[in-house]
Amino acid sequence: MRKTKNAMTLMEIIIVIVIIGILSMAGMVGYRQTVLRARDREAQAMLRLIKHAEEVLRLEAGAYAACASTAACNVTLRLNLPDPGAANATWLYSVPVATANNFCAQAAAGPAGQGTGFSIRRNNAPGGIDQQDPVANGCP
Repeated sequence: MRKTKNAMTLMEIIIVIVIIGILSMAGMVGYRQTVLRARDREAQAMLRLIKHAEEVLRLEAGAYAACASTAACNVTLRLNLPDPGAANATWLYSVPVATANNFCAQAAAGPAGQGTGFSIRRNNAPGGIDQQDPVANGCP
């Protein structure tokens, strides 16, 4: 009589565990890259929002406004940017350069963020720079 095999051998179990580990590591790398891209796109979208708010303020007050922190930008530009005091704050926003004709807004990595940061500029002077999309650097 021949015995039927109803259980897996130790070697088969080890092979299955190794394959699951390899697949999960590949998934984690892809997930992390997706999260970082999403955070970068969040910063770029918020900088576009700041740019539009600065344009509205210039139409109302005749000049762009500087703000040194995210909280100050929320008040000055009447925005609701993500709370910089939160431990999971990904980006810190500011407008360090602002005059009657130009401004430069920037997003710097916050406590929970990674990356070099982004900036967007507007210069209404003849021959001035008008960036439509944020670029990967900070304000001068």
